[in-house]
Amino acid sequence: MEQQDIKRMAIALVVISALTFLYLWFVGSQVPQQTVQYTDTIQQTQTDTTASNKHSTQAPTQQTHIDTATTTEQTLAILEEPIKETRYRFSNQELIVEFSSKGGRPARILLKNYKTAWGDTVELLTDKASALSVEFDYGGRLIKTIEHNFFFEQKDSLFIFTLPLDSKAAYQHIYWFDSKQPYVLHYKAVWVNVNPAEIPPSAYINTVWEALIKRQEKNSDLEKRYTELYYRLYDDEEVDYITGNEPEKEEITLTIEWVAFKQQFFTSVLVSEEGFTSGRLSIGPTNDQDTIFLKYASANLTVPIDQAPQVEKHFYFYFGPNDYKTLKSLGIGLEEVIPLGWAIFRWINKFIIIPAFEFFVSITGNVVIALVLLTLLIKLLVSPLTYKSYVAMAKLNVLKPELEALTKKYKDDPQKLSMEQLKLYQQTGVNPFGGCLPMLLQLPILIAMYNFVISSIDLRQKGFLWIKDFSSYDVIATLPFKIPFYGDHVSLLALLMAISSVLYTKVFSQTPTTQTNPATKWMQYLMPILLLGFFNNMPAALTFYYLLYNLLSLFQAWLIKKFFVDEEKIRKEIEQRKRSRKGKKSIFEARLEKMRQMQKEAKKRRKRR
Repeated sequence: MEQQDIKRMAIALVVISALTFLYLWFVGSQVPQQTVQYTDTIQQTQTDTTASNKHSTQAPTQQTHIDTATTTEQTLAILEEPIKETRYRFSNQELIVEFSSKGGRPARILLKNYKTAWGDTVELLTDKASALSVEFDYGGRLIKTIEHNFFFEQKDSLFIFTLPLDSKAAYQHIYWFDSKQPYVLHYKAVWVNVNPAEIPPSAYINTVWEALIKRQEKNSDLEKRYTELYYRLYDDEEVDYITGNEPEKEEITLTIEWVAFKQQFFTSVLVSEEGFTSGRLSIGPTNDQDTIFLKYASANLTVPIDQAPQVEKHFYFYFGPNDYKTLKSLGIGLEEVIPLGWAIFRWINKFIIIPAFEFFVSITGNVVIALVLLTLLIKLLVSPLTYKSYVAMAKLNVLKPELEALTKKYKDDPQKLSMEQLKLYQQTGVNPFGGCLPMLLQLPILIAMYNFVISSIDLRQKGFLWIKDFSSYDVIATLPFKIPFYGDHVSLLALLMAISSVLYTKVFSQTPTTQTNPATKWMQYLMPILLLGFFNNMPAALTFYYLLYNLLSLFQAWLIKKFFVDEEKIRKEIEQRKRSRKGKKSIFEARLEKMRQMQKEAKKRRKRR
């Protein structure tokens, strides 16, 4: 019985093989030679896919591999399109690009070496949620590439999609990877063997690029806030953007060099080497209930074409991380999409924070150590001013008895009290606001650090101890409800930072004015509470920096007090200055005396009335 089954299987295989051979011979005799070569190319590629996948990470950029996502057996006539949509997958060391024969376009883009907060591969263009279509007039009809299936062939490192326009002319999309920039996909639109008479005068191609921008991070509120549409005008150093927090549209009649759909840590960019002559851009939020996509974005861009037998238009895409060095290396100002802040904050980031952080990462290979070293560097840079501020605060402490005496004497006359206090400050040469300088000085650096942290790809998904991702908030407990201004989780870093802020406030704000004014005292401790709510939802790297900065400031205050500031010496200096100025009036005192006289005269006039 078993031998009979084997014989039957052998006979069936022989018959099937014979029928298959006859079918292929018959179809081959009916199909043009070009179509047979196209079909053979796909079959050969499918055979080599597995072997190529094994070596793809080690191969040079030009040695890409191809994988067909779907396969269909088609009998093609010379002017007919493929019957069904077919997918082709290529990759280099950084990108996975899935092309669709429908429109001859990249339908799906994945970044091989980056993961979402949920562990999936980062997907910049999502199947069924993005579209790229080229529209142009030819022979009196409007061609929309998204409505047509293209023929595909691979020639070396070129991926060619062809759409016949008539018996001779064809339109092509040609793609290839960049050997030096692994996040760049070059793209060329080509008209071949065209009858110039079929192209209307002053013709143009219209590129319509639309996408739903997919969520990648845990903190969706922060990610949505920094998902925007950027663009740059040709030969202009500045970039502009629209936020899309509400539905926004912008029509541009000047030449545009590139358009970018920017996310918090990643960007998709379309660049025209010749420039888009105009564009209609739009971006806006998706439905509030949407947990997959953040915003929608679209760009409708035009490029003129000539009446010529062959026309080529050159473009390229960038699909990759918002890495400052990588974006800057493209030489088109794309690094400006990274929100480093404006004016002085951007200057601090570009010339201090980013170079220092990258240097520390390069020598340590660890972002945590780099953050610690960066904080130490910033603290070292501001130390001279911190020292002067602490000396000013020590002088105020020396004047404490005299200031308290003035407070008791003029407690019922606040205006007189203020004048007498200012007079005392003038006589002793003490700046009452000197102790506030450390906090004021820290503010622009803190804002610059905030802008750096929320967009630093180096910090993304890097952890330490209980911190899983420095680019997002840390969580030690999840609450069953959401507290306004605080959130639905507890950040341990934010708690430690708030405690350090209370200690910082006690050390750097113990001046006589704050001790005698209850409202000022209350305000001192309100700030750490506000900071707790603010930092609970901020990236852990920013909270870590602020916590470390506060601890270093406390240590520095102890060092200054212990080894560098002698309050007895300061007291003697103040007394000597007061004696040397006894009987003399400063410009300030003269003006103060004049103001008093004017007030007395004003009171007398009011009494007479």
